[in-house]
Amino acid sequence: MLDRKKALLINFTADAYHWGCYGTSMEIYTTLIESGYFIETRSVYEVHTLKPTPQNNNEFHDNNFFKKYSEENQDLCRSISNSDIIVINAEGTLHGLAKGPINLLYLMLVCKKYFKKVVHLINFSCFPNGDNTAPKDNTAIYIDVLKMLDNIVVREVFSENLLKEVGIKVMSGFDCLPRFLSRYNLTERTKSNECVLVSGGVRMPEEYVSFYVKFINWLYSKNISVRFLAGAKSDPDNADYKFWHYLKQTTKHKDMKLVDTKSFQSWVDEFRSASFFFSARFHHTIAALSIGTPFAVLPSNTQKISAMLNTVSSTVTCLSPDEDGFVKLQELVNNSSNQNLKSHDGEILEKMIEGGNKNFDNL
Repeated sequence: MLDRKKALLINFTADAYHWGCYGTSMEIYTTLIESGYFIETRSVYEVHTLKPTPQNNNEFHDNNFFKKYSEENQDLCRSISNSDIIVINAEGTLHGLAKGPINLLYLMLVCKKYFKKVVHLINFSCFPNGDNTAPKDNTAIYIDVLKMLDNIVVREVFSENLLKEVGIKVMSGFDCLPRFLSRYNLTERTKSNECVLVSGGVRMPEEYVSFYVKFINWLYSKNISVRFLAGAKSDPDNADYKFWHYLKQTTKHKDMKLVDTKSFQSWVDEFRSASFFFSARFHHTIAALSIGTPFAVLPSNTQKISAMLNTVSSTVTCLSPDEDGFVKLQELVNNSSNQNLKSHDGEILEKMIEGGNKNFDNL
């Protein structure tokens, strides 16, 4: 294409956190190129560290605050001005009123109010209050900003219902990771390595840590090998390595292997060959579900995992980190050789991919 339009892709995560974030961001990046755009990206790290940050709802609408903001972020504002469309890959950023979500909300407002750009908010969950209740009072700023946007596609049904409740027009979609896996024919299982694959989570309270220790000790008693999954394109989450070291020291499973993946292919291959997967991570759970790896999962820092599983009508639900949850986990591992998560002939994977397609319907 000779004359391409420019898309500014904000909250880009391909080089952040872990390989699941890489996959979902690269699917957006690749699809935008296929749709005739050239791309400039702005990292999720930049979004989280932008300043100044509005300290109250009044500053969101204060022209003097924007003047100060534009002076301190001239390069970013130039990028916005020079773009034909703005694509916001919000993923899990929009929950609560911490610096990250406030910065992203204000940046979307800036794009729309001051630069009059077409803004697409896609591939995300939204929990303004941290749960599945609608925004109100201090979190009403979510309503003010999102109502300004041109196109909104959420990745699960809880966020869809929450936003529709307050009159925000949204389209029901899904995360882009299954599309990326399917694009490169990575949704089939390979020969099992007879290992249980585990990873940590964004939120790891003491009750989760104790649950992991108990589970890994049980696997040791059953003579089941364990592999701990980590790795990212760059800047991997250091908490993963600290957690692996803790488990290595605390549990009886001293030969538990750290798998520090250096490529997306090697990360996916761990799911494809694992006999079972357990974590508290969103994208890791989607990978297991896409590939058909038997899995169990604890809730993340919001209800996004439960919401995602509900959206695709998965028979798997989040475990509770208690004795009932542990008994259920043991049953799932014991029955994993008999599980066939693709018993619907690929219906769940197809549903996830179709949902992912919705992110691009209006681009």
